[in-house]
Amino acid sequence: MSDYVFEELCNHFPDKVMLKPSAELYYRYSQDDQIIIERLPSQTPKGVIQPWQSRLEKILVDILTDKLISRIVPDSEKSAITAGMLNEYTFDKGVMMTYAKRKGAVKKLCAALDRYSEGAEAI
Repeated sequence: MSDYVFEELCNHFPDKVMLKPSAELYYRYSQDDQIIIERLPSQTPKGVIQPWQSRLEKILVDILTDKLISRIVPDSEKSAITAGMLNEYTFDKGVMMTYAKRKGAVKKLCAALDRYSEGAEAI
């Protein structure tokens, strides 16, 4: 499926689409308005209001554990994002842990939360 999406997007946005890039390839060839296509976990948390919206739990797990996203976002930003999200919003820890488990990233998430949540209220 991702190959089909890649081909279609390449037809509409030449030289703007990358299919499952490594962090090294991303940094070497990235440009403004880049489109990245990656395989998704089998199931992601559905939005509370609209099912197609991303939940904060998913966004935080992806920022802290995704191989590409976690390398793009600087550590200082991860601290600010984590503290800000944990202090300002209500999280469903079960949803967050279930999503992290699907990604095989529970240990990585827990370590990242310990590292980046300084100054944030407990989850």
